[in-house]
Amino acid sequence: MKFIGKLLLTLLLLIVLAAVVLYLVGQTRWAAGRLSAWISDNSEYRLSIGKITHSWSQPNQIELEDVQLARNGQPQALVAKRVDLGLSLRQITEPRYFHSVTLRDGTLNVQPQAAALPVQADVLQLSNMALQSNNNEWQLNAQQVTGVKADRELPVVWSVAKGSLINKAILVPLALLISAFAPWAITPLLMVGGAYLCYEGFEKVYHSLSQDKQAHEDKQDGPGANEDVAAYEKRKIKGAVRTDFVLSAEIIAITLGTVAGATFSQQVIVLCGIALVMTLGVYGIVAGIVKLDDLGLYLSRKGSALARAVGGGIVRAAPYLMKTLSIVGTVAMFMVGGGILTHGLPPVHHLFEDWASYATVVPTLGHILQGVIPALLNVVFGVIAGGVVLAVVSALGAVRARFKA
Repeated sequence: MKFIGKLLLTLLLLIVLAAVVLYLVGQTRWAAGRLSAWISDNSEYRLSIGKITHSWSQPNQIELEDVQLARNGQPQALVAKRVDLGLSLRQITEPRYFHSVTLRDGTLNVQPQAAALPVQADVLQLSNMALQSNNNEWQLNAQQVTGVKADRELPVVWSVAKGSLINKAILVPLALLISAFAPWAITPLLMVGGAYLCYEGFEKVYHSLSQDKQAHEDKQDGPGANEDVAAYEKRKIKGAVRTDFVLSAEIIAITLGTVAGATFSQQVIVLCGIALVMTLGVYGIVAGIVKLDDLGLYLSRKGSALARAVGGGIVRAAPYLMKTLSIVGTVAMFMVGGGILTHGLPPVHHLFEDWASYATVVPTLGHILQGVIPALLNVVFGVIAGGVVLAVVSALGAVRARFKA
C-alpha cells in the first residue's frame, strides 16, 4: 500500500511539474509559432501569433501579441498588435466561444471577401482599430457599443429614468423642507452642486487630453476584462443617476426660488409638474437619440432609393451626433455649474455683468452679445473651478493613499 501511495504521489508531482513546464513553455515565441503552424496546417485559416501571455492577476484572460489571421486564398481578416481573450466556462462545450474578445492596435477587414472571425464572444471591443472596407454602401450594425448591447439600450435608459424619478421624489420634499426651515442653506447647497458639475466636466476634459486617454477610455467606455456586462450596466446607470441627482437638485432649487412667494400648495404643484415634465422630456429624447441608428438601419433596408439614402445618412451621421451631444453636454455642465457659482459670489456675478454691458456699444449685435458674454464667462469660470476641485480631490486622494500605505 505504501508503494502504491508513493507511486500515486510521484505521478501527481510529475503531472504538476509537466503542467508548470507546459505553462511556461506555452508563453514563449517558439510555442506561439508552433501553435500558429499547427492551426494553419490543420484548418482553413492562416494564423500567425507572435507570443501568448497569461498573468495570474487576470487568470481568466489570455493575451495574444502580433496576431494575423486570414482564410486560405482570401485577404487578411485581422491584423492586431494585441488580442485579449476572456475565457468562459462555456468553452468546455464550445471551445470557440469566449466571454470577451478585445482587438487592439490594428485593422479589422470587414469586406465581403474577407473571412469572418472564427470565434464568438459575449463582448467584442475594438481599441484603436481601423475597419477596412471598400464598399461605400456597407453599414455597421453593432450589437454592442461601449459595452451595452443594442437590445439593452432602452432598458438602460428606462433604468436611469426610474432613478431620476426616485431622485426627484427625494429632492422635492427635501427642497420644500429646506425652504421652510433653513432657507439660508439653499445657496450653499446649490454652490456645492455647481462645483460638482464643474468637477465632472473638467475631469472628462482632462482625461480626454491627458496621456492616459486610452486607459481612461478603456475604463469608462467598456467593461473591464473581469467585469460582467450586467455589472458594467449597473455601474454606468449608477453614475448617470448620480449626475442626474445633482442636475435635478439644481433645477428644483432654481424652480423653488421662482415660486418662493407662492402658497405651499402651489409650490408643491409646480415642483412636481416640473419634475415629471423634465424627466419624461429628457429621457424620452435620450431614448429617441440612442435608437437613431436602428431607424437608419431599418430605412436603409427598404426598397425605396430615397429611404435607403435617408437611412444611410442617419447611420453615418449618428456617431457625429453622439460626439456633438457629448461636447455640448460637457459645455453645458461648465455653463450651469459656473453660472451657479458666480450667482453665489455676488462680486464675480456683478463683474461679469459689467463686462457684458460694454458689448452694447457694438452696433446691431450689442444686445445679443450682452446676453452671450455672461454665459461664456460662466463657462470659463466653470472650467477654472472644475480644475481647482479636481486638484483638491487628487491631492486628498494622494494623501489618503499615503496614510493607507
